[in-house]
Amino acid sequence: MSGLAIARVLDRGPAAAQRAQAGPPAHQPGEAEGFGTVVLPRHGMRPLRITARLLAEIATRADELPIWSEIAVYEVGATEADKPCFAATIVHRLRLLGPPDLAFAELLPDAEAALRFFRCHDPVAAVPTAAFIGEAGARDAEGGVGRSGAELAQAIIRHRAAWRQLLAAMFGRER
Repeated sequence: MSGLAIARVLDRGPAAAQRAQAGPPAHQPGEAEGFGTVVLPRHGMRPLRITARLLAEIATRADELPIWSEIAVYEVGATEADKPCFAATIVHRLRLLGPPDLAFAELLPDAEAALRFFRCHDPVAAVPTAAFIGEAGARDAEGGVGRSGAELAQAIIRHRAAWRQLLAAMFGRER
């Protein structure tokens, strides 16, 4: 997909492995390089305010898509259990409706839970019909007008395909 944009992926290659073998840093995770206060919005809920650093993020930005999606994974600094965890966030930008965006974020205990958070998310469930085909098209589709219903179905199929491509680009294909 030409609209898939990898915004940032931190180095987790050989250099990161060497740093990990050198032992823990002399300072706390909240003070470590790259950690800072991050506020993650959540649709219909209070935002999460955490001390974290961005590990990876990716986004769809194709002009032909009415909804752009973004996902990100953060490493969270010191937690109550003093055990590192992750934060995962999903944002759907509703281009035909404008703000507010639909945003989802969770604190998760490990990388597997973060992967499940993304793979179990339904990118269509919380999105209003008008976000796919505009306000007028949504009224027609609800009224049973065939053309608008077909346009809605095609827009949903394209959005689901873009979501699968986004996840595959970030995490690889599901086995």
